[in-house]
Amino acid sequence: MSFATAGLVGGITSAVGSYMEGETAAAAEESNAALARAESRLVTTSRNLIRKREKRELASYISSQRALSAKSGVLLSGSPLEAMQASAEAGELDIIINDINSRMQADRLQTEASMREASAYSARATGFMRAGTTLLSSAAAYGQRTAPSQRPNLLESEFSRSGSTVR
Repeated sequence: MSFATAGLVGGITSAVGSYMEGETAAAAEESNAALARAESRLVTTSRNLIRKREKRELASYISSQRALSAKSGVLLSGSPLEAMQASAEAGELDIIINDINSRMQADRLQTEASMREASAYSARATGFMRAGTTLLSSAAAYGQRTAPSQRPNLLESEFSRSGSTVR
């Protein structure tokens, strides 16, 4: 095997390695993007279930306050009513805050997934470009090493000007 052929084989091997490196990096980013999207869905589903539980607990708490007030003979007007109303409002506000925090977390995960998908595209393109560059430069080097010399023979050109020939 000539040095030119060995150089070409080495270039092809390097190009395949560059391509595979890009594909591997892209696959890893795509996997991470899928995980982030799944986690985002999980956060949303979990929040929906937790919200239902929080609403039931709040309703149960308010009902308990009403029952205790009624049992003690206190009328549901004035301060006791205002206290129950404040408790209900605080509970609803907590639920809304938790909803917002969950939505923000889900949105962050969706953004992360989108960024990872963009990274996967970039890694794949970079691997492809590196492989192409390596193949082209290896082919050019092979061509230079194996092509007939294009350099002018200085002795021949001198003699041809004078009308003589060199054999």
